[in-house]
Amino acid sequence: MYRQKQDDSVLNYLTTNNQPATGVPKFDKDKHVKKLIDILEEQLSIFKDNNIITSYRDTEGWEASGVPQGVENVPQLKNFGVVFEDLITQVKLYPQQKFDLDCSVPLDKIYEITDHNRLPKHEKCVKHMKDANGFNYQKAGRITVYLVEFDGEICCIVEMGNHRVLMSLFQFGKLGSIRANVVYLGTLELEKVLKMGIYEVHHADMNKRLPQTVENRIISGVKADDKDMIKVYNWLCECNLTVLDSNKEYFNDTITCLISSWPNFEKNVQKFGLDNVEYATSKIQKYAEDGQEKVLSQTQETIAGVKFLYTKEVDAWSEDLGKDFLEASLKDYFVTKGNTQSDMKESGDFAMNVMDFLKHMNRFGKKHVSYRAHKFATPTSFLKYFPDFKGSLSL
Repeated sequence: MYRQKQDDSVLNYLTTNNQPATGVPKFDKDKHVKKLIDILEEQLSIFKDNNIITSYRDTEGWEASGVPQGVENVPQLKNFGVVFEDLITQVKLYPQQKFDLDCSVPLDKIYEITDHNRLPKHEKCVKHMKDANGFNYQKAGRITVYLVEFDGEICCIVEMGNHRVLMSLFQFGKLGSIRANVVYLGTLELEKVLKMGIYEVHHADMNKRLPQTVENRIISGVKADDKDMIKVYNWLCECNLTVLDSNKEYFNDTITCLISSWPNFEKNVQKFGLDNVEYATSKIQKYAEDGQEKVLSQTQETIAGVKFLYTKEVDAWSEDLGKDFLEASLKDYFVTKGNTQSDMKESGDFAMNVMDFLKHMNRFGKKHVSYRAHKFATPTSFLKYFPDFKGSLSL
């Protein structure tokens, strides 16, 4: 009841005052409207030479003389070709007539609203362009911009596509242009355009549109010959794993075991090496009750982490036991004790998960290698690997 009254009071406030609730920042055009060229120059700490922006293109060899990839949409080849100046004329002659047209927009006419939208990161743009060997027309598609008046001139506010604008700047320089869907809402007043179009479209794009799943991303990446996705795919195959039961035909159709999260799997490989992750996966598949159906990436992380961090200790105890001490501990954990993969990731924290499993290894070692004077894992050894651990240490 209290929550309902609270919600009603907020709704009443919004209705009667026609303004955002306390805590939502007000739009400030002097602070929140930034030209994309200025954003890039701030990030690169340059302010004068047009050629400095395109030096990335020349250094990386993105197509000789700055020629981009793909097929350019050339309006001159169409009877109804429209240039940006035509749109300005249209607005001045028919200010009430709304439109949404495809047109090449000069890069120096494009601004971003920063009160709700993320700032583009030039390093991401450089990475994407390295992967694609430069700017690619078809991969870039069309950005969406809105016509507004700012500082006495008609310009564009980008709603979707700020990173693509930066990539165009790297490829073409400040005097270049980019293909865009140019939207005119019947007014050039910035605040009205924000309320009528930009905020609403951004919210719908962020919260109402169904995004591509992470599983679909790697499938489409492999089919598009993305080298990073192919690398992860090969790692998955080596570990006898796939990503989506309904899309196994895109992968090795002899592999039936799912990974709960391939991005986490990728991080595990990067942190602990493929050999250790492959080891962890094989033991989960061999001993965990549901290991043949799905491998949980956090459980995989715990086992791979122990093998990576405690390599010397595992080797020494394996010699005393006469077999793989870590594997024997895992068999005892899953088979004899009946624990599940979820039990091994119960705390949700990597260090805590490792500590909990090390406790089990200590108990197993005490029982089966009883003549050893020391535990397999001690607080001292644990803190050597986790010096920033702040929890309650119990081994």
